[in-house]
Amino acid sequence: MSHREPQEIPLRIAMKGGFLAATLHIPAGRAPRSGWPSVLMSHGFTGNRIETHFLFVKASRAFAEKGFASLRFDFRGSGESSGRFQDMSILTEVADALAAWEFLGRLRGFDADRRCLLGLSFGGAASALLAGGLAAEGREPAGCVLWSAVGDIGRLWDRRIAAMGRGRRKLRFPLERSGHLLGRRFFEDIRQVPRPIEALGASGVEALIVHGTADDAVPVADARAFAAACRRGLATLRVLPGYDHTFARSDRERKVIALTAAWLCRKI
Repeated sequence: MSHREPQEIPLRIAMKGGFLAATLHIPAGRAPRSGWPSVLMSHGFTGNRIETHFLFVKASRAFAEKGFASLRFDFRGSGESSGRFQDMSILTEVADALAAWEFLGRLRGFDADRRCLLGLSFGGAASALLAGGLAAEGREPAGCVLWSAVGDIGRLWDRRIAAMGRGRRKLRFPLERSGHLLGRRFFEDIRQVPRPIEALGASGVEALIVHGTADDAVPVADARAFAAACRRGLATLRVLPGYDHTFARSDRERKVIALTAAWLCRKI
C-alpha cells in the first residue's frame, strides 16, 4: 500500500444486522515491510468517531504523521452506525470493538502484530475489557491506551443513579439522560462483566493511562487503580493537573496527543 499523501478513507464494517461507520487513516509514503502499525480508537459514551472538539480526528492525523495508521469507528447506535442507542451496552460495545479490531487485522499492508487499542472514557472501559478477552485467547494487542477511562462501570453508574435521586429498582425504561435513551440491557450488562481495571491487569498488555485531576465525569482514582492492577513495569501513568475529562483546551489536547504518539513510537 504505497501513496504520497496521507489518506482518510470512510468505510462501513459489516456486522450481523447492521454496520459500523468508520474512518481509516493511512500515513503518507510506503508502508514498512511488515505493514503499517495501527491504532483502533473507541469513543466515549454518547460520543462518536470524531469526538468532542474533533479530538479523535486530530489524534488520528497526528498518529499518521508519526507513521501509525488508525481506525476510528462509531459504536452501534452512535454516530453514523446502524442501530439504536437505547440497545447498546458495554457488551455490545466490546463486540463492536472486536469486529473493528478483526477488520483492522485483515487489511492488506497492515501489521496485524502491531495493533494497539485506544479508548476514551466508556470506550476506554470497552478497550480494557477487549484487551483482557484477546489476551485470554493468546492474541493480546501490542498495547492499550486509556484516556479518562472508566475503571469500575458498576460503581460509576450507581453514583449517577443516586445523583438522579433514584435507586436501581425504581428505574423505568427506556431511561432518558441528556436526550439519549438507555435501555434495561445497559444496566443488566454492567453486572455481567468483570471490572475493566481487573481485565486490563490480567491481560499482561502494556498500557498508557492518561487522566486529568479535574475530570468530573470519571474519577482520577480509576486511572491510578488501572496502573496499580497492571503487572510491574507494564503501566505508564500520566496524571495531568487541572485537565478535564476530554482535555478540552487546545494546548492540553496537543499535549495528550503528543505524549500518546511518543509512547506509541517507543512501545509499538
